[in-house]
Amino acid sequence: MKGNFHTYFRQTTLSLFNSWMDTAQVGSVSNLHDLRVQMKRIKAILSFLQSIYGKGSLGKLPNVTRELFQQAGEWREMQLINQWLQKINVQLDATIGCTEADILQQANQTQAFLQKHFNAYTKQIKKAESLANKTHNILAEQYFMQLSASLKKGLKKAKQKDWHEVRKLCKKWIYATNWLDKDRLPNQKKIHAISKLEKNIGDWHECCTIINRLEEVEHMDKAPLNSRQAMAIALASIHKKEKLAVKKTQKQLVTVAEQF
Repeated sequence: MKGNFHTYFRQTTLSLFNSWMDTAQVGSVSNLHDLRVQMKRIKAILSFLQSIYGKGSLGKLPNVTRELFQQAGEWREMQLINQWLQKINVQLDATIGCTEADILQQANQTQAFLQKHFNAYTKQIKKAESLANKTHNILAEQYFMQLSASLKKGLKKAKQKDWHEVRKLCKKWIYATNWLDKDRLPNQKKIHAISKLEKNIGDWHECCTIINRLEEVEHMDKAPLNSRQAMAIALASIHKKEKLAVKKTQKQLVTVAEQF
């Protein structure tokens, strides 16, 4: 049964493979970002199909998707940290393994991985499309209602340690709005509020990623004075940014909770 979900599936897979080839060949910051966005959409689609047809219905596709996403994520994390260090003008990239050379090495590894899996992944996606084609729109609507209930429940007990899971639910919820008929869509105010919350949590999570990377560095007490000073400046800067992200997220959590 072809409908909004099938159309979204087809458009997303087309965009995924376009981004995949661009990233495998060039690997720019924008190409990698686009690839990760499309892979997040694919992951949401696969979760939906598995909820209907069972976890084994898609074979190795979900696991390979996670592996590909993690590979691209390591590359993206290094880019993110390198860009942030440049922005605050702190020379720590060599200390934490995020130099341009480190990023290039990770890029080459990820690009080789993408090229290796392209043909097999294409075939696996075609099998998933056969399930998407027979998925009635009413099932997409029911799944969206389940996501709404899960998100509402998650918001009630959303402590800081739960924020990343709440963000995942927000993303699934936002993607699933594309599967609905227009007369079934939630109001734009609600969509905007949840989209903003997802971004706020994303900004906070980026700060946490950088903090973790900085704190993983060992034996800084034996490092040269300029390196220790650079680390102190970097930690102070990112903790300040993280506190601001926490405040924005807490405020938006209240706003979103009022929409349910």
